Amino acid sequence: MTVQGVASISFRVRDWERAKRFYEEVLGLRCVSCDNDQGWAAYTAGSSSVPLFLIRDPGSAASTGATIGFFAEDASRLIDKVTAAGGAIVAPVQNGVDVRIFTTSDPDGNVFEISERSDDSERPT
Repeated sequence: MTVQGVASISFRVRDWERAKRFYEEVLGLRCVSCDNDQGWAAYTAGSSSVPLFLIRDPGSAASTGATIGFFAEDASRLIDKVTAAGGAIVAPVQNGVDVRIFTTSDPDGNVFEISERSDDSERPT
């Protein structure tokens, strides 16, 4: 089991409104989806098909860095491989409308996400 492609890149931001203005007005990215209540927004740049997500996180440090997300056909099996190789699960599974997102790390602690497209994303983990 291997990844199928890059799903997303995300930045955690402290000042939600300022960050949205920056990416829209300064960099000229196009907001394609936004949920102000949950605190996330998806942007695209030019012809890129990989979205940049802003994630509202008032407690984040300025240098938390980016998180890359990968798509996998069977994320659970891939997570088993990641943990067997010294990686770790670092957050609870997030269930979305048509995706399950596993937040994990490599053996050096670099955080990344593995997303699994699903028609039944609300199933228990």
